[in-house]
Amino acid sequence: MGHLAEFNRGEIFLDANILLYEFTSHPRFGSSCHELVAKTEQGAVKSFLSPFVITEIIHKLMILETCDRFNLHISAAITYLKNTPPRDQKPVTVSSGARSHLSITSSDNSHH
Repeated sequence: MGHLAEFNRGEIFLDANILLYEFTSHPRFGSSCHELVAKTEQGAVKSFLSPFVITEIIHKLMILETCDRFNLHISAAITYLKNTPPRDQKPVTVSSGARSHLSITSSDNSHH
């Protein structure tokens, strides 16, 4: 990651770790990741993310928050999250109207 500081223009695909290191102020890589994000915000660099990367970031931040909130090791936080369903979350459903509008078939939405 030492080469991120040299990336000053163009396009780049961001991996989850770049944003995680920036968000968590990683001691080794946080600064260079922060600089790259700042270059994106300034418009010097055009950055791309995939939906998979976004969900990976959210998932890892959720684990880290659980570690902090309950003073747990990462493996214990993962076990806690698997065994403790959210109390205020309702199941996600997709109405048939939204499904047809978005061209979602039952094979696309196995949790239907």
